[in-house]
Amino acid sequence: MHDAAAGPLTAPERIDDLNRRSAQLVFQHPREALALSEEALALARAGADQPRMARSALRLGAAASVAGDDERAARLLAEALALFRAVGDPQGEAGACLSLSTVHRNLGRLIDGLHHALQGLDIARREGLLRLQGACLSNVGLIHTDLGDHQKALEAFLAALPLARAADAPADEAMCLTNLGDVCQQAGDAAQALTHYGAALEIVRRLGHTHHELDALCGLGQAHVKLEQAEEALSLLRGALDVAQARGDHKCDARLLLGLGDAYQQLGQPEDALRAYRQARTLAAEARAAHEESRALRWLGALHLKRRESAQALDALEEGLALAQGCRAQRDEQEIHALLSETHRQRGAYRAALQHYQRYHQLERELDNLQALHRTQALLLQVDLDQARHAAEAQRQINARLTELNQELAAANEQKAELLARLQTQAEHLVRLSQEDALTGLSNRRHFNECLDAEVQRALRYGRPLSVVLLDIDHFKAVNDTYSHQVGDLVLRELAGLLRASCRQMDTVARFGGEEFVLLLPETGGPAAQTMCERLRQAVQNHDWGGLHPGLRLTVSLGVASYCTLGAAQLLALADAELYRAKGAGRNRVSLASEPGCE
Repeated sequence: MHDAAAGPLTAPERIDDLNRRSAQLVFQHPREALALSEEALALARAGADQPRMARSALRLGAAASVAGDDERAARLLAEALALFRAVGDPQGEAGACLSLSTVHRNLGRLIDGLHHALQGLDIARREGLLRLQGACLSNVGLIHTDLGDHQKALEAFLAALPLARAADAPADEAMCLTNLGDVCQQAGDAAQALTHYGAALEIVRRLGHTHHELDALCGLGQAHVKLEQAEEALSLLRGALDVAQARGDHKCDARLLLGLGDAYQQLGQPEDALRAYRQARTLAAEARAAHEESRALRWLGALHLKRRESAQALDALEEGLALAQGCRAQRDEQEIHALLSETHRQRGAYRAALQHYQRYHQLERELDNLQALHRTQALLLQVDLDQARHAAEAQRQINARLTELNQELAAANEQKAELLARLQTQAEHLVRLSQEDALTGLSNRRHFNECLDAEVQRALRYGRPLSVVLLDIDHFKAVNDTYSHQVGDLVLRELAGLLRASCRQMDTVARFGGEEFVLLLPETGGPAAQTMCERLRQAVQNHDWGGLHPGLRLTVSLGVASYCTLGAAQLLALADAELYRAKGAGRNRVSLASEPGCE
């Protein structure tokens, strides 16, 4: 707080004061926070004060996001990130990456969001910034939740929780607990979700954070509904609704009212449920929250359909469909098509019912394909970042060693020949380490990428066949859980030996990550690749794994892409899609996608 007796604020002090006040108001009064940060950024630009320009752009981007303008927020945060890098502020850089991750997620750009979250996490780990490590991990978890990968989401949130506690950041701890509740609820474990929401609620009430209290209460209410504890849900959601109405948060009001409507339905009070859904729709419209309004109309239409009020159901669902299409909420659009199909069937309009039914299944296929693509991109992004980090560390070690050796050479010139020989040996060893996976001795991802790029160029130039195989151990987590991680490591080494023995000298065998391996088969078309992979699958199935641990048995699933006209990334993505297809078809099998004429 500025002491008026000390005189007027200097320009830097004024900028800092504006940003401090913006941070305090951003959740309760985002428009006021926006105005304060805009003034701060204008002052910083006028004074060419780059550090304060960076902080002001970061604060303004956060306020713009809370106010609902994520496109503007993304531009401001990208500016902040560039400025933090220019002034050499790693903490600010990590914070900007975190905020950019949130904004890209809000915009549905999940892979961009994951990229920034992992970048921020890498910086925070390098600088020992515990709180930012936890926050970036939480965003990684949220994005994996959106991608439908509940296991990876749980792993990220559980890793973030102790970091928030170690950093003495109770607000972050509460948000992490709320996120854990959300992912447990989505995974169908409403009872465990209750535990996490309850712990989060206790913290935010102690802190007096109303915004986060409403998130926890909303989650608790929904969990009670899923557990068919409608009375408990009503009590919680009514109390939360009073708090939200006092804050004038219509978007949150709408979410709470949808939960109330579900609880009323469980209690057999359809008229109360209808009123709740209608009020939710009205408040969402006032808040310009198209997604929430679409959901309210979907719930309203479903209830009318249940009551066989097909005309009212049709009106609500068609309006909800238009909103869902406008805000690109494809999952909601898919569900509305299903309800519209049933509504038209109830009215005897079978042609219209069929059209909506067909559109429902078309969207289902499109969304499943998109989710599979995003998961592949997320995996490749993680692998690439890991490899870049390992390569940078290897280079740092080489540089450190070179510096040390040069100092020794300057001090003792007579040992020059011996030291140079030692340097050459160590450099070769480090190069070899940079190409090998430490556990299995196979090629690592970086070396595989180099081989893949070269073979793809050769295949494209000469029209020669080329196959890429992604191989995954079926139910490998169960091996670790049942027999120990030590046995799991032995399994990976044993499988690596089988792969080497089954492949030709010209082939490249690499560990892709975790329990996944990848094979590069030059001059190999689809039929030959499938035959070889089938032979490998049987070899793994028939192998005596009991030597590692009694009772141990293993199988693998393989996805094969055989083309001579595709780039490296396309080949990998296609092989990954075939791997998912093999797993989805029951595991312990080979799935092939090949290009006719490239045999």
